[in-house]
Amino acid sequence: MLFDGKAPTGLAGLTAIPLVDVGGSLCGILAVENPTRGEGGCSMLRSVSYSFSMLCQNLCGYITVIAKGEIDALTGLFNRNRFEHDLPGLSGAYADSLACVYIDTNGLRETNNTHGHHAGDKLLRDTAGEIQRWFKGAYSYRIGGDEFVLFIPDMPREAVLHLCKSLESSLISKDIYISVGMHWSDRAIDIDSLMKTAENRMYASKREYYDKLKISDGQRQPLG
Repeated sequence: MLFDGKAPTGLAGLTAIPLVDVGGSLCGILAVENPTRGEGGCSMLRSVSYSFSMLCQNLCGYITVIAKGEIDALTGLFNRNRFEHDLPGLSGAYADSLACVYIDTNGLRETNNTHGHHAGDKLLRDTAGEIQRWFKGAYSYRIGGDEFVLFIPDMPREAVLHLCKSLESSLISKDIYISVGMHWSDRAIDIDSLMKTAENRMYASKREYYDKLKISDGQRQPLG
């Protein structure tokens, strides 16, 4: 129980002890309100503190295991495991419309080969950071090495397009280039079809990006 400055009504006394884990680190506080004389106070709390410490430790461990199973460690977005788990239910995750945004980070392979994997990791983290910044409330997943998929429920098509352009512009300012494909529907939605259309549009955008490099550099860059 937390309170600021003033004791809650009816609180006449409070006995509390720290809870420490097996490594000796503080993991919580165990307290009893209004202990009566003869209850033992701290002695009683100490007698059950180990059990509560183990409970806290097991709970933290459980949360960590769940997070590792669903969260991409590099970017903080949902991972492919969570994507495949969520996919069947996404058809019911909207009231009026659903948009799928498919994103590929251009040049990841070249960055890894030229500057090392630490630079490639930063490229992906920066991309994911901007995705989280612009697409708050979206279902956002990193589904592959350089690929991200977003599902945005109940947002007008023009608003989704605006966010896609804002994302691209913000990343270009960081010298990061992405290919984006988006498909929006307000009809009976087949998730696989929605995602496939967005993916095809992303690849069309990617071809256009590398065609421009071919014109400017005189040679085709390898797809990455």
